[in-house]
Amino acid sequence: MPIENAIEVYNSEHLKIKFAKNLSIFLHEWNHNQRIPMDEFCSEMIAFRELFKIHKPKNVLWLQEDFTTILSDEDHLWIENNVNKACVELGLEKCAFVIGKDIIAQMQVFNFFEKSISCLNAKHFSDMRDALAWILQNKSNNDLNSIDFEITFKGKTPDGKSLYTLKTASQNIDSVLKSFNHILQENAFLKLNSTLFFSLTIREKDVFQRYANGVGIKKIAEELFLSELTVRTHWRNAKKKLNIKSHSDISDYKNSFFL
Repeated sequence: MPIENAIEVYNSEHLKIKFAKNLSIFLHEWNHNQRIPMDEFCSEMIAFRELFKIHKPKNVLWLQEDFTTILSDEDHLWIENNVNKACVELGLEKCAFVIGKDIIAQMQVFNFFEKSISCLNAKHFSDMRDALAWILQNKSNNDLNSIDFEITFKGKTPDGKSLYTLKTASQNIDSVLKSFNHILQENAFLKLNSTLFFSLTIREKDVFQRYANGVGIKKIAEELFLSELTVRTHWRNAKKKLNIKSHSDISDYKNSFFL
């Protein structure tokens, strides 16, 4: 199920927030992959909290593909006390993180939730579809929380590179590495094309969703009480906006936004 009709409620240098009222979801996406100064990061969290007070969503989805800022335990505790607790008191039920390319930054977040008592009902995923499935109370088959692992900073190498160790059961190593690789592959399409998808009108989405699932133009017209000419117009517009060149492109959108 795609996040349809999400409206943009915030867009700064660092952070973009959309609100899908029909699903009661705040969707967050970082606007760049640069490390954010801590004072500016805290300002973004305060902005998020104030918007949360206005819209009061039941669920929060953080798309972390471009999140690279390393947070200390003290930073996490500040977020817990100044942001998380306020949101939970206002009715936040679920918080899903779709982790990104900077595995170290993501594991810092993951490890905090593993070793602390957070007020959030939070889970981490490598795939947006699984995160949404959990939020919408469907069973997820790709939940990273089902794998017990820990990542630890060990210092710097002589050439200045950061050194980390990954600790997990031997039988989990392959699954963990595959999950990290899955992050890069699965989230790339969403990152590149989510803006295009959300640019579709409601009718264009209706037509595209049905066509992607094998429904013919005539049947779509009957289901939507439209003329075939109108349906074809919506289909052409959707193809142009999404840059559809082949059936493979249609399949990618169908699978990524699980239409």
